Amino acid sequence: MTDQPPLNPADIDTAPPVLTEVNGALPADEVEIWREKFIDLSSRYEALEITFDTYRRREKAGDILNTLIVPYSDNIFKFMVFYSVFVGCVLLMNSGGRFPNPISDTVMSFLVGSTATTVLGLVGMIVGGIFTGARKAGD
Repeated sequence: MTDQPPLNPADIDTAPPVLTEVNGALPADEVEIWREKFIDLSSRYEALEITFDTYRRREKAGDILNTLIVPYSDNIFKFMVFYSVFVGCVLLMNSGGRFPNPISDTVMSFLVGSTATTVLGLVGMIVGGIFTGARKAGD
């Protein structure tokens, strides 16, 4: 075991109020070894801290993107539903003779086809390009 006496809680009351210096100093070569170890640990700590900050920023960016994607995707869905209902109503009203001057079939097909292609292409580019590109850049 050890050569030291057992610990007693009453020793706290008899302990000196100030610590005295140790009677022996470390040799110079041992001080240098400990200094080098301290410097090495400090540099490792700084490198790990930088890495940790990088990962924390990536996680934060991912959280921000998630909060932005949800309302935007909801708005895209609402717009697409509204657009589809509007075009469907125009088609049904035109085919039912509800307009005083009916729209020609050529104009209707051009209107529906070009607008649908533009809207679907735009939505596809935004959803596929921006959000996917942002996630790849954040990873």
